[in-house]
Amino acid sequence: VRMDYLAYGDVMFLGKGPEGGTLVGIEYKKLSDLLQSWGDGRLLGHQLPGMMNAYEKNYLLVEGVYSCNTEDRIQILRGTRWVSHESAMKYSNLRGWLYTLSMTYGVTVLEAPNLLSSAVQVASLYRWYQKDWASHGEQVVVHSPSFKTLMMPTPRQKVAAQFPGVGTDKLVEVEEVFDSVIE
Repeated sequence: VRMDYLAYGDVMFLGKGPEGGTLVGIEYKKLSDLLQSWGDGRLLGHQLPGMMNAYEKNYLLVEGVYSCNTEDRIQILRGTRWVSHESAMKYSNLRGWLYTLSMTYGVTVLEAPNLLSSAVQVASLYRWYQKDWASHGEQVVVHSPSFKTLMMPTPRQKVAAQFPGVGTDKLVEVEEVFDSVIE
């Protein structure tokens, strides 16, 4: 571990990716700073674009315990009390914005309730990236369900299912025999 100035992100390390060395960047934000940097454009206009150019894999680590109230306002846990955050951003907008970062821009969003959990997240991520890439799939198990694919029942199947002795295995047969619910 070496302390140094980073132009973008708060943590950077070299990990093992699918094609060799992979630069990993992590931007650490407490919730209040996240909301402020979103409001002033710093995160979207400077920090994340810089990280996306500098690193191959990017993470945003959000620290804090937060929720919403019935008016969709962001609530922060301070001690044992929930208090409204001064930001005008709605909780649902914050969640949507974090989903957009993840789904559209490929920035993996991590969340931690406190500083210790944040440190453990960073250390765990570092250790994960130190393993050979191929070894990450060693424990993959493919689940093969024994049931049929879920489908919405047709109106005929819904009616037929109400009769004694007509189980789910016979619903397709019932539909083949009867042309309508009335029959």
